Amino acid sequence: MTDLSGSVLVLNTLQDNDRVGERKRFQLQGGHVDICEELGSSLDDSPLEGADVANLPYSVYSNTLWDGSLLLASFLRSQPWRVRGQRVLEIGAGLGLPSIVAAAMGGHVIATEQSPLDLLRREVCRNKEVVAAGGGSIDVQELDWAESPEHVSQRLGSFDVVLGCDILAGVKPGTAHFRQILDIVQSVGTAWAACFLTWVPRCGVEIGRLMAAVETSLPGWKATFLNGSVLEAAYRTDGAEMLLLTRSRRLHSMNELD
Repeated sequence: MTDLSGSVLVLNTLQDNDRVGERKRFQLQGGHVDICEELGSSLDDSPLEGADVANLPYSVYSNTLWDGSLLLASFLRSQPWRVRGQRVLEIGAGLGLPSIVAAAMGGHVIATEQSPLDLLRREVCRNKEVVAAGGGSIDVQELDWAESPEHVSQRLGSFDVVLGCDILAGVKPGTAHFRQILDIVQSVGTAWAACFLTWVPRCGVEIGRLMAAVETSLPGWKATFLNGSVLEAAYRTDGAEMLLLTRSRRLHSMNELD
């Protein structure tokens, strides 16, 4: 494979994301977002063989631009009204592409990741001009999925939109991590909140486990898969889905429209 270190890879297709390069560019109308992966530190690269993962200066799952992040970022790019003027939380933001795109679309975003946060902060700083031009804002906060949902809500506040990409990556089989994330969604979501979760098959875990966790953790919410026609084909992979979670509640009074 050609060494493209130092060059800019414009992400026109999902296949572009498979190429090794220091900087990857995601185009927006009137601008772009640049994302730099931490080269030589993915799970498949030799420098990690035999390494003490606990002592690495980054999370081995947050140093890569995952396919699900591109799928969600392209969705937000095509439907900016989903986040414009809204309070947005991304859980497990990694390198932060969807968060940065949401902020560039005019959203007020808190991008969260488990410690350490160096890579996420670096990418947010790299793209501060496109965020400012779009009228949005973005902040980086630590969020351990095991943190009490009530404490998360008190600390971070409530949100109109919650984002999550590739939440299976690197997680042991089971549903505990799903429930942790969904409990946070339940706690921070406003009465009219929407949660977008990308699903990319990984780790041999079936989507049925996620749906079972939704039913258990989010009573009163509705889960639907977005029609594939609204997702950019260039950023889809086999089996990829976008799950939309919304609160399923009846309007009891016209005052609730205010």
